[in-house]
Amino acid sequence: MFYPLVWMLRETCSCTWRDEAFRLNLFISAIFKWNVYIILDLPYSFLKYCCLAHMRVRVAGELAYGGGTLVVELEVDASGAVALIGPNLTGKSLLLQCIYQRGKSRIGRPLQAPPDLICDVEREDYLAVYVDAYRVVSQLYETAVRERLEGIREGAETLRGAYYEEARRVGDAIYRAVAAIEKILGDLQFVLAAKSRADDLLVTDAVRQFNELYDEWLRKAEEARSEIKEIFDEFFPVVLSATADGFAWTDRTAGASGRGLQRLSAAFSPALVALYAIYAYGILRETYLLVEEPETHAHPLMAYFLGAYLRRLAKQSGGRLNVIVSTHSFDFLRGFWDEGVKVYVLRRFIEGGKIALRVAGQWQGEGHVPGFSDTAIYKLLGLR
Repeated sequence: MFYPLVWMLRETCSCTWRDEAFRLNLFISAIFKWNVYIILDLPYSFLKYCCLAHMRVRVAGELAYGGGTLVVELEVDASGAVALIGPNLTGKSLLLQCIYQRGKSRIGRPLQAPPDLICDVEREDYLAVYVDAYRVVSQLYETAVRERLEGIREGAETLRGAYYEEARRVGDAIYRAVAAIEKILGDLQFVLAAKSRADDLLVTDAVRQFNELYDEWLRKAEEARSEIKEIFDEFFPVVLSATADGFAWTDRTAGASGRGLQRLSAAFSPALVALYAIYAYGILRETYLLVEEPETHAHPLMAYFLGAYLRRLAKQSGGRLNVIVSTHSFDFLRGFWDEGVKVYVLRRFIEGGKIALRVAGQWQGEGHVPGFSDTAIYKLLGLR
């Protein structure tokens, strides 16, 4: 009786059908502790891979650069799990900006690629979520700044009601400036925007995958030699959640928890990236999670774990969630890397007095990573 449904799903091969089937599977699994796909004889891997679609992204053009010319010729496939690597100033951020700018829906700080550049994407009906891991430390100052902005806003409202036209004009200008600053202040509003779009069952599944990976690593820690076990135990100490009242945090190792980020070090940055990923995974539409240097402020093992988790979510989403990161961390990259992951190496070339930014090739998991100075030097010296 189930085979007409199986045939219909296979024939349509629709990501909408796939998402509904996946949500049904999660619901039944939660109640009966078994997997509906076994009964339906419908491997999730089939639905997953049939929904994958390429996403060509191209950035091209010329920019004035310190009295010279910068030629941009970049093209990548941004579907699935994608890493952009290479030295600074090679165009990684330009590609992320292009994907974000062209998305029909966007969550994140206002961001736009240079207007002189051509920014082409294969399709635009997607949601783009942009995270700059370096800038998330602004959360630590958010409360103090917001309190002062509230006082400025009250003054601006008083001026807007003043008798003189000039005073009203100044009041309007101040009020607009306060509103603009609030739009780029802190990540809480952006995290909550992603959370509001996320499906509860899929968010629960993303948390489950985090816990499974976490427990797997704990087992590895127990099996590890005593001299490395202590380091292995601290691979991801803090996890975050978001409410309308602000961020809440939990330190699993210490058994501590609290609200607000003031008592935390900048180590909450990778935890915030993971939180973005959980909510992005829960969104029932094609979504591109764009992360600038997700390894920021992370211990090497924490960076590796975060890479493995982001890659796992992209793979399990079946093409619904695409994760594109720019990174300078070999530890993050090794965690992120797996079969099917695309790693583009961006380089600068000097040609005819101009600097050209191009994709030099793809990394295939070798020990030598082009653009990572330490491993490049080790290879040059014949060292492992």
